[in-house]
Amino acid sequence: MERTVVFQVIGSMWAIVIGLIFVWGAVKKWKAIVDPPDELWPFYTQSFYKKFIGKESLLLQTYIVGLGCLGAGLYYLFMAISRQ
Repeated sequence: MERTVVFQVIGSMWAIVIGLIFVWGAVKKWKAIVDPPDELWPFYTQSFYKKFIGKESLLLQTYIVGLGCLGAGLYYLFMAISRQ
């Protein structure tokens, strides 16, 4: 297996894992993901979004980003495997 294919598979798996964490965290309403502290807004994107778009919109944004990461990860994983 080529080294670039291995790196593509690893990167795809990271995107899939992050997508699953975001979607599962939104479903279970994990506090760190859907209700982070306001003081962390300069350092943590979820706090930034919560501060500027609100808590209700943050939940929808978390679903969208999670599904986007999951979809992109699956797509690039399929592309990496099909190159083999």
